[in-house]
Amino acid sequence: MEPFEESQRQIRTAVIALLVILPCGIFGYMLLEQMSLLDAVWMTVITLTTIGYGDIVPQSPIGRIFTLFLIVIGIGVFVFAAQASLNVLFSPELSRSRQRRRADRKVARMRQHFVICGEGEMVNRSVEFMIQRARARLDNNRRSTLFRPFTPTLLDLLVVVTKNSRMANKLRHDGLTVIDGDPTDEATLQRSGIDRAQALMAMEDTDTETLLTVLTANSRNPELHITAAAHDLAFAQKMLRAGASSVIPPFEVAAQFLNSITFRPAVSEFFSSILFDNTLDSAHIVQIFMYDDSPWIGKTLGSLGLRDRYGAAAIGIRREDGTFEYVPGDDYVLAEEVVLLVVCQTAYITDLQNDSRQGTQFRPHPATWQRLVNTEAETNALTSYTAKESEREAAAVTKHYVICAGGMVARSALRKLSPERPFVIISHDHQLTESLLKRGFRVIQGKPTDEAVLIRAGIYRALALMVAIDDRAESVLTTLTARTLNKHLLITASADNDDLVAKLYRAGADRVINPYRIAAQFMLLATTRPVVSDFIQYVLYNRLTRLETAELYIENDSPWVGRTIGELGLTEGYAARIIGVRLSDLSFIYAPPESFMISNGIVVLAVTSMDRFDALREYAYGSASRRPQSLRTTRPVPFAHRAGVIQSLS
Repeated sequence: MEPFEESQRQIRTAVIALLVILPCGIFGYMLLEQMSLLDAVWMTVITLTTIGYGDIVPQSPIGRIFTLFLIVIGIGVFVFAAQASLNVLFSPELSRSRQRRRADRKVARMRQHFVICGEGEMVNRSVEFMIQRARARLDNNRRSTLFRPFTPTLLDLLVVVTKNSRMANKLRHDGLTVIDGDPTDEATLQRSGIDRAQALMAMEDTDTETLLTVLTANSRNPELHITAAAHDLAFAQKMLRAGASSVIPPFEVAAQFLNSITFRPAVSEFFSSILFDNTLDSAHIVQIFMYDDSPWIGKTLGSLGLRDRYGAAAIGIRREDGTFEYVPGDDYVLAEEVVLLVVCQTAYITDLQNDSRQGTQFRPHPATWQRLVNTEAETNALTSYTAKESEREAAAVTKHYVICAGGMVARSALRKLSPERPFVIISHDHQLTESLLKRGFRVIQGKPTDEAVLIRAGIYRALALMVAIDDRAESVLTTLTARTLNKHLLITASADNDDLVAKLYRAGADRVINPYRIAAQFMLLATTRPVVSDFIQYVLYNRLTRLETAELYIENDSPWVGRTIGELGLTEGYAARIIGVRLSDLSFIYAPPESFMISNGIVVLAVTSMDRFDALREYAYGSASRRPQSLRTTRPVPFAHRAGVIQSLS
């Protein structure tokens, strides 16, 4: 029996003993001392409590003997009860019981809230981002000169369910609502208010527990939006069948993000700036649902004056059938049930939502669709290489990308790449080397910490270097060596903790990602803004939709210089639309109008068909083989990692 339960049993026993002794004492005094009922009650109470005022005393010897027995029994019972009471009063279980009641009362008042289930790094990172976002929103409201009525932050709508008591105590200390218990248990999920919740995130330590959580949550609330984390793609498919709306494989997402910041750094910064930056002067992507009472229905985008009134621009639309249109024109007519994706200054988001009549009050969102896990096959070249042929090919390539491969993130990243592109892989894993050569990649066998190996990979001629190595010391040394050899090289890396992130930045890396941080960010995105998440996957780089967002570096001899976007004829000739422009000061213009004039030094970000990407690049550069001089910028540590790095450096 648990100590708390034993103490409760002792208290019950003491109470029963008192209920027996008290009438016995009263009856005894009335019988032996011929006392009245009131005197007998008084005598019994002061005797049991050992007070003894002396105003009434037993007169007969038998009465005194009875009193002695009553005193001994009374003291024993009171000591027994006092000990049990103190055990209960100072028991951790009592504190947990109070916390449980407080949490249950708070959850009972919640409607359309978010539930996070699980423990470990993914939960920690998700909560960390929600705290940062809530604090940024409160800070923005304080700094804003506009009047803002109080609106709840994500933290006010968050319930964390975990069986890790240490994590639960830490989260409570941070002011969060926590339910102690096993998320796979239906009763525990019911305590979290899952029947009234808007969405649930399942991030257990094992895929099996995550699957059980998804199954339990879906059986309790089939309408619930469920986002799950899966390390094994086989489990990802099972989670979808069990009822998950979206499944995020952490290492797959991290690999895709690492590829993006390496091969398309301007595109990566563009999307990161509108997804994860919550400062007052930043822009943010907002999903605006066209409900039946919206005054925008039936109007064209151009007539809304979004850019003039809010400094906003529409970059996408989800149609009623679930398909997307990217960078819609000013003549696009809004209809009921579509979702408009708008990039807007953070300070004006509330005004924009109120204008569309979405406001801050929750309404049921239009239908969403279950997302499929991307299990596309690896891309192979028409021919494979031998080790010697690979060395010769690597020696001839220029303006290429060098990838130092080793570990899960690297393998996931390589699965998404085409050998037809200018990649050179460095690997000291013979099995990995053989498989990459068969796929048609140029591979250099050796350790990337070796300066000679980096030179054989063409480090002097490369545009970028990706360091995706599990060994921490090897990762830092590779970065340091590469930076020494090429000052103009863009260097990206992955790191499994914030301490290593800081070390890689000191060693010379330009961008460093933590897979768990990235996965947590996209878990939150897929849960709180699912339409935005779907749109990013749709246009960023998607072999199923055959779309990608390309970055085109405009130099003074580009045939585009001096021409407006409308004059380029991109939609008609290349099925491309410009989603953004990075200016020479590294700031962005979102969905620029057709009157925007192309100038030297900018980077044009265009959503285009994969089949027409090479033709579009040739049109912009004047040559099919031309590449930019450098991908590296002087931009400081990106905001997506800034908090973790500053914390590590302090």
